Order: sequence, then C-alpha cells, then structure tokens
Amino acid sequence: MVSNDELVEMLRDRAQAKVTRDYAKSDEIRTKLEAMGVKVHDATKSWSASDGRTGTASVSTVLPP
Repeated sequence: MVSNDELVEMLRDRAQAKVTRDYAKSDEIRTKLEAMGVKVHDATKSWSASDGRTGTASVSTVLPP
C-alpha cells in the first residue's frame, strides 16, 4: 500500500510531467500508481485507491502556486 505522502508526491510529479508535456514520464508514474492499487481518472481529475481512499488529482491541487 502506498502512503499518503508518497501518493501526493507521485501525483505531483505526474501533474508536473503533464504540464511539461512529458507524457512518457506521466504514463510511467500512472503505471507505478496502478501497480500500487491507485487508479487515476483523468476525465474526472480524481484518483481512487484499492483501500478505499479517494481524492482529486488536478494540477491546481498537487502543484504549488
């Protein structure tokens, strides 16, 4: 299971990769998250974990202003 801190860091890294159009890195992070039981829902800008945790994955919530 992924910790909350690790999850936030990975979502932040993925959002940054998408902003810089590094889609290969974004996809790599998504694959790692899925292997840890976290599904990222780009259409709704959210995520859900196999342990029941959920949250938003929008750029504004994971990147500093």
